[in-house]
Amino acid sequence: MRLDLAACSSGSVVVTRGSFQIYDAAGHAVVRPETTSSAADQMVDKDGHRHFMAKEIHQQPEVVGHTLSRYIDPATETVALPAGGFDFAKLDRLTISACGTAYYAGLISKYWFEAWAHLPVEIDIASELRYRDVPYPKNGGALFVSQSGETADTLAALRLAKAAGFDYIAFKPVLERQADGADQQKEGGHHDHERGHQFKGGVGHASCLIRSRRRG
Repeated sequence: MRLDLAACSSGSVVVTRGSFQIYDAAGHAVVRPETTSSAADQMVDKDGHRHFMAKEIHQQPEVVGHTLSRYIDPATETVALPAGGFDFAKLDRLTISACGTAYYAGLISKYWFEAWAHLPVEIDIASELRYRDVPYPKNGGALFVSQSGETADTLAALRLAKAAGFDYIAFKPVLERQADGADQQKEGGHHDHERGHQFKGGVGHASCLIRSRRRG
């Protein structure tokens, strides 16, 4: 199954009746770039399982494998991630912000960043971070994680960091379009409510990120 997708930015309107036209916030007709999804049918249905939770449990090894395979070169046993505009080697402190299961992945990542990358980390629930008057350190950075890419509080916290001139990186589609650096979490196709996939994929993502940016 192949799907062609066009992402709408905030304020856009789509009118659909057999076809569609996208209008921006000012009411002007616009064309948005399309991306292609190659997700197979079995990745977006229950694939023979009684419910999606059972499918998620059985898919755990596949989810971690999808995440790690994007970054690990088995021939050289090295990890490489797209750098974007984000340089972990120059950071003195990292702030992780997320909600829900993405926040739980961040909690584990905090221990790993501090133990393996020797980088001090604080973690905030995005709904709290966005309402705080946060003093962003000169050599600090932020990592924003979202299960859907549409989490309102996480997006708001990201925009505040951006307005403050803070360096940051984001996981997930909508966040990535607004971030200095971005990593698309590759979990394989799955149902939107399989939150455990976000947790496992996020933790796997963080392990690659830490290993590739490991400091002395």
